[in-house]
Amino acid sequence: MSAVISKGFEELVGEMFLIDLHRRTNYIYGNSQKAKNVVNEGDSEFALLGILGIIRSAAGRISAELVKETRSVFNPMIYRLRDALTAIIFNAKLAEMSWVNKNFDITRRDIDDLAVASCIARNSVLEAGSQIISNQFDDCKNLGNIGDSEIGEIFQIVLNLSNSRRIGVSSINILTPMTIPQKNAELLIKILLHVIKNSYDAMMQKEYVDESASLSIFADVKNGNLLDIEVKDNGMGMSPEILEKVFIPNFTTKKNADDKGVGLSVCKEIIKERLGGELLIDSTLGKGTAVHITMPLT
Repeated sequence: MSAVISKGFEELVGEMFLIDLHRRTNYIYGNSQKAKNVVNEGDSEFALLGILGIIRSAAGRISAELVKETRSVFNPMIYRLRDALTAIIFNAKLAEMSWVNKNFDITRRDIDDLAVASCIARNSVLEAGSQIISNQFDDCKNLGNIGDSEIGEIFQIVLNLSNSRRIGVSSINILTPMTIPQKNAELLIKILLHVIKNSYDAMMQKEYVDESASLSIFADVKNGNLLDIEVKDNGMGMSPEILEKVFIPNFTTKKNADDKGVGLSVCKEIIKERLGGELLIDSTLGKGTAVHITMPLT
């Protein structure tokens, strides 16, 4: 029974376009911050009421969709998101009432609670994205508890877990020794696993004549606290037209029907929202692809 429920959840998130769901919860969070600014600046009554109305409407639509689509799915993240949306709607309504009654201290408290619930809703969606990435790799369940890790150890874990897909010679070049905090290490491993899987798939599609398949990993520290990672392969590469679409949710060039094209778009969002960094891709058709990840070390 649990296997069916788990599969249902993964398929559900794919169908509901995880990135679109993140965009909508992020929109609510952004408006909650606007509401805080309006209260602190003592702006007009109608400006705040308009923002709170937008928040309640957006949260209500998402909540209704979740109730309809996930009625038979038991998953903690879904219930956490539902609870957060309920708190958003409730606190937005309280803030409206206290603002109209000119109880401004109570309004500030209600909007602070609203902002916290909005942050929980947004993070719940990102955690769902991390779970989907984990589900793509059976060995992720064997990671155990990852503590603070040297970047070289993280690369070795990733290469060991992806060994079944490994072709060619992989080289690792670490210019500056560095330690990744525990809170970021596991996420970084999962993201690198997905990136390297894509590299191996691209190399498997290419017929090599004057060279052999190779994958190189580079890491350095910039400006004292910015981790810079490059994963570079000499696989098939991508045309400019395909490269423009790689971060579009559910876009894929793979023929495997089980590949929903969720991975790279989710990876980019997790790096941005959870790790405070950025993911960029350079690629030339027939020559290969380089994936660049930058993120703060702390």
